[in-house]
Amino acid sequence: MPYEVTPQQPGEADHAPVRHPIEPKVKAATVGGGAAGVVTAFVVWITDQLWFNGDVPPEVPFPIVSMVGLAAGAALPFAAGYYARHVNR
Repeated sequence: MPYEVTPQQPGEADHAPVRHPIEPKVKAATVGGGAAGVVTAFVVWITDQLWFNGDVPPEVPFPIVSMVGLAAGAALPFAAGYYARHVNR
């Protein structure tokens, strides 16, 4: 049986796909990803204040900033998605 496409008639509803709600785990991981940017900046600032003498050079080396960003960017979305409520199907 071939697939038939019927043209939309005036006054009929559009044949758009049904929108499903976004799952809580996806929402939580998205918020965790955004929070990772804020946490990364804060951790780098704290590291600079504690171990790299504050506002004077030397500043925090770029590899350390990269590792902090990688760790926060991976850990926070994962943890937020892991601990979010699961939808039973």
